[in-house]
Amino acid sequence: MVVSMLGPMYNKIKMCMEFPKKNIEFAQNKDVKLFIAMLGEQILPQYCRKNMKDAEEINNMHNLMYLFVYKTHQVFQARVIHQIID
Repeated sequence: MVVSMLGPMYNKIKMCMEFPKKNIEFAQNKDVKLFIAMLGEQILPQYCRKNMKDAEEINNMHNLMYLFVYKTHQVFQARVIHQIID
């Protein structure tokens, strides 16, 4: 169940990197692609498996992944990164 919650977020990251609208060179960097693949396919499932009984840790990981997906989308897809400067 936990991996099924985090899996779609990981897929969103992969899709943002496969079809970027900006920062195309960064998205095509092999080291970045390998890091993202390792994170989503190796580290994340093992972490979730080890912390399955700790709902607080799973919730924190879910929140971190959501934030990572949001920022990845901004970096590779959004035309303008929204920032407020006073």
